[in-house]
Amino acid sequence: MGKRAYNIADFSAMYSLNEQTVRVNVSRRPELVPKPFRVGRSVFFTVEAIKAWEVKMQRS
Repeated sequence: MGKRAYNIADFSAMYSLNEQTVRVNVSRRPELVPKPFRVGRSVFFTVEAIKAWEVKMQRS
């Protein structure tokens, strides 16, 4: 079974993004990252949110 959600480190590695930039964008510029969900202080991105974000980035 594949993953259903990725943390910031995994997401950053998949898309060759700087992890700190993604962390900042979650709170300051949320339109630049997939919609996150939080479990305590941890931040995750669902596979569905990542797919929607990819489509959005391709269109813009």
